[in-house]
Amino acid sequence: MRVTRERSKHFDQSLIVNPDNHGQVAWSQFNEHYHSLQTTHWSKINKGRNYPWYRRMVRLSMAWVMQKNDAIMDMRGKARWLWSMPIKRDPDIVFFGAEVGWEAALVQALYGDGGRVVLIDNDPAAHERFTKSPTELTVQAPRGFGSKELVVRRPLERIEYVRKDVFTYQDDAAFDVGIDWGLIEHFSEPRKLELMHTMQAFLRPGGLQVSAVPRNTRISRSFYWAFRDELNFGYRELMSKREFSQLLKRGGYEPGKILTSPSTCVACSTVAR
Repeated sequence: MRVTRERSKHFDQSLIVNPDNHGQVAWSQFNEHYHSLQTTHWSKINKGRNYPWYRRMVRLSMAWVMQKNDAIMDMRGKARWLWSMPIKRDPDIVFFGAEVGWEAALVQALYGDGGRVVLIDNDPAAHERFTKSPTELTVQAPRGFGSKELVVRRPLERIEYVRKDVFTYQDDAAFDVGIDWGLIEHFSEPRKLELMHTMQAFLRPGGLQVSAVPRNTRISRSFYWAFRDELNFGYRELMSKREFSQLLKRGGYEPGKILTSPSTCVACSTVAR
């Protein structure tokens, strides 16, 4: 495991609020700057920034590649991963630290939108982006889906957005699919394990947890170094596939399929019985 230690020059430690429940991150800063990274055209990625020439070149080339291939959101890649998982039709979905909630929308696009969707996120800026982001995207469908294009919709009127954290929110219902995408790496142990146990309580027997963490590779390390001013606002762990599997087991899950890209590990797990 590797912890990203170079902090953004904008990082304000005082903005980390209730780290035991929200993670050791200044989320208001992170979400704002991450959104800027997603929406700034690659050719303007260094505008107004006084960096050494070599860092400017790395940032420019990486931003070009990421935007050319939609590598930040990576909706096409996520659709391939999710399509390979044993998710039931019309699942009830709960998404922890959901922000806009695109991954839940992908699950519905792939498996049917007849179930309930609950997004949980306590950051006001995340909720604002939830209300203002597009409500429909079209991406390339994964192989075997039955059509070339996948229409991903977010019908806001049918989505329950809960502005709390997972430790304080309770729901009497149970869910078929839980999602945490880029969340657990911001907690150190033992609170990380407590978070994972808390998320398990939302799943009905046989339910699946889809978890994603940044992978400890040279590409990831370079990415968080080059864009540390947009991304590094607190604690973050980068993990190998083996470390991620071991973490899931310590947290009470039985990992099934673990998929990887150069930057991400994604796992589909059940609760260990």
